[in-house]
Amino acid sequence: MRRIIDWTLLIAVAAAAAWYWYSHRAELSSTAGVIRARLMPCSSPVSYHISGIDPRYGLTEEEFAAILRDAEAIWEGLSGLDLLERRDGGGDIAVSMVYDVRQESVDRLRRLGLNTDRTAAAYEQMKKRYDAVAAALAPHRARLDARLAAYKRDEAEYNSVIAEYNQIGHATPAQKRIFDTVRSRLAREYAGLKRLESAVNADIDTLNALATAMNQLIVDLNMNVSQYNREGSAMGVYEEGIYRQDERGRAIELYKYHDREQLTRLAAHEMGHALGLDHVDDERAVMSALNNGRNFELRPADLAELRRACTPPLRRAFDRLFSRGEGRKPA
Repeated sequence: MRRIIDWTLLIAVAAAAAWYWYSHRAELSSTAGVIRARLMPCSSPVSYHISGIDPRYGLTEEEFAAILRDAEAIWEGLSGLDLLERRDGGGDIAVSMVYDVRQESVDRLRRLGLNTDRTAAAYEQMKKRYDAVAAALAPHRARLDARLAAYKRDEAEYNSVIAEYNQIGHATPAQKRIFDTVRSRLAREYAGLKRLESAVNADIDTLNALATAMNQLIVDLNMNVSQYNREGSAMGVYEEGIYRQDERGRAIELYKYHDREQLTRLAAHEMGHALGLDHVDDERAVMSALNNGRNFELRPADLAELRRACTPPLRRAFDRLFSRGEGRKPA
């Protein structure tokens, strides 16, 4: 009897463990990958998969996959290590293109023919356009407000007269012609107001896009000027992409797509974070906090940071103890 109970408990525990693994396999697999990467970094490639591409980027999955392969090659070419691999069945890291106000502002400014590079020259060009649009917006808005107020007065008067004649129950043919003429004039004025309103709103959207882009440049280039505090624009510190690890799992989210080179460099930077690398001081390095979109080879600072990240934590601790011991002077 005891053996039957033991076997029953064993089967129940095994079934519960199997169910838990099945229902939490993605989370458990991700956790196992994190633990393995921490204990034995760079011992096996970190896997990733494409989890989504917002269609507004105009990128196919094949094009995005090719960009990620190029980003992967930046790390594996010079280091000689097999560090990353795409796994279509679901890798440890979900990589996606997420569209928000950052890309929206870039797209709008592109359509206006403005340079959105991370340079002081681009900032000056944007500021010149911002000042010009802001100066023109005030009188346009005042004219819109004045015409809108006049339209509402005329519309209210027309509706009042029509209400009176509706109470009387009839109007002469001449009066009907007058009503038709007034109604047509109001319709033309309403259409003109909508066109003017659209132009004013377009200027407001342009100012918001310019403010968002300039605010990002102010932060990135460490400029000694105040950010643009506009309703509808974004302030603060911006990221073109992020690597995150939280209760949802591990993910790389890319937000800004200027051109293929910039996106490749950005993906390589976030892959570096996924490998455990931190930012380095060399502005030409892949792991520089500033993505200039031009450097596609690992710099000495990148390689040094990669060696640090690939060293097992126990070995790093031993090396620190050993170096402290070497530095002691004999009594």
